Amino acid sequence: MKAAGIPHEKRRPPSVGRRCRPTRFAEKARSRGFSIDGCVNDAIGRRTSMSRSGSAYATPDTISYTYNDRSELTGAQSNVDTIYSYSYAYDPIGNRITASEAGVPWTYTTNSLNQYTSATENNVQMDFSYDLDGSMTYRPVDATSGWTQVWNAENRMVETNKGTDRLTFKYDYMGRRVEKCVYFGNALNSRTLFVYDGFKCVEELDALDGNAVTMRHAWQPFDVGLDVILATTDGNGASCFLHDANKNVMQKADASGTVQDTCVYAPFGRTLSINNDHFGFSSESIDNEQEVTYYNYRYFAMEMGRWIKRDIVKEINNGNMYIMVGNNPIVFLDILGLFENSESNLVFYEYQMYLIEMKRRQLEQQFMDWYNNELKNMGWINELTPCPPKLAEKYEERPITESLDYLMWYSTPNRETAIWPSSFQKHVGWQNPDEDEWAFSSRDSIFCGFYWVGPIYHPGGYYELRTKNPGDSKAGNQCVYDKCGNLILDIPSAGTADRISPNADFDNHQTMDVKPYGLAKQLGSKFIELYYRVRPHIYYDKYGNKHINSKIVY
Repeated sequence: MKAAGIPHEKRRPPSVGRRCRPTRFAEKARSRGFSIDGCVNDAIGRRTSMSRSGSAYATPDTISYTYNDRSELTGAQSNVDTIYSYSYAYDPIGNRITASEAGVPWTYTTNSLNQYTSATENNVQMDFSYDLDGSMTYRPVDATSGWTQVWNAENRMVETNKGTDRLTFKYDYMGRRVEKCVYFGNALNSRTLFVYDGFKCVEELDALDGNAVTMRHAWQPFDVGLDVILATTDGNGASCFLHDANKNVMQKADASGTVQDTCVYAPFGRTLSINNDHFGFSSESIDNEQEVTYYNYRYFAMEMGRWIKRDIVKEINNGNMYIMVGNNPIVFLDILGLFENSESNLVFYEYQMYLIEMKRRQLEQQFMDWYNNELKNMGWINELTPCPPKLAEKYEERPITESLDYLMWYSTPNRETAIWPSSFQKHVGWQNPDEDEWAFSSRDSIFCGFYWVGPIYHPGGYYELRTKNPGDSKAGNQCVYDKCGNLILDIPSAGTADRISPNADFDNHQTMDVKPYGLAKQLGSKFIELYYRVRPHIYYDKYGNKHINSKIVY
């Protein structure tokens, strides 16, 4: 944002009482007159007042807003509720100097990096700390306790703890939070996995219950309006969310139109009402445990009214990298926890989604070109030696004292005298059934265990056979077996035929077989199935009949 304080987050056009696009649930809720929010804006689009009425509010009121000459919010006051009274004063670059929130006085001390080093609430001082990247490592909640925050090399918060409470997080390659674990002491209380469409969470899974889906979320698309949360489905059924003009979730109604929750917020997003939902201020995800809002790229501390790490875009025109939307969340919106120099976050987000979609289409076209070319020549598959249905048993000579029969005899009271041999043949695993035909490896091998029959290419596999001498065609078969020595047919654990066997030409094997499979993994299960169609292994069943993998659907 510019030094003058005008932010580049998505500017909300002047409107009166704008809400999310009506849904079937929302229409029912509206028909019952839950709430009506009316907005008045000044000549430059700043909201100067918001009237609140309807059955959601016990007493109708009007909140008035004031601003300084940089359009930073300086006051919010209800004409009825005397507790709803907020005022703020800032230094020239946007750091708070003083504040009064619901009658509680605050003062702030800031260093030359625009970091709060301390905040005094009602004469109680609380101190903050940061790492060298500017990420907050300690966020106090009172004079004696606070959240210790741990950041990884990409400045993403991976752990936070306060006393016996601890949360851990994992992120994917796009920076989206894909896992959240909550601990009470040393006990893991919950482990939630998140599934996304773009940057919007659409499913939540319980990893402690076999990845069972616990919640599904529906969002309003950008081409319709603001990216608000529309509905959530969980074990209690479907719920619809109603919003104010700034995307804030104000009410939740069930499928019958009965109100379930009503939310009230302080100007910078702190929830003043009981909110047990996952979404609230600005339709973003709330971490109720640590009282922050997750905006994908950054976490927002509502109590402080600012981000807990610097903007990843860094300084632009001497801007403050910690303040949110120019200290004016009443007028402006933030979408991803970012700001952008010349266009809004909405444009930045849409452009990023466009690039991701274009990249995916390029990868799809690249894969389909390879697939269609391979489909023209499948005759080499029938020339391969079929996989045996089971590996050969492996025995080792061991002392008779390890024999189960001997141990059962020995543990029997009043056992009869018996003469035992000194050793026996103990089954210890599985081995190569034909060393002239096959090269054998197992998951016990570090390289093979991690790649070929490990989590990357054939998850669930334990043993592998590959054609030992591919011959002039250089093609070979790959057979993958489970820990009990049984041939695996299920995709994606099953082996695949090699157009160029690694035992014939390792480098060309990467080009012809490995890289196309890696591309299929990027694109998803549909493309993995297509890969298996042109790389099926050949195998014998237990009766000696020859087959192409029967699990592949053509």
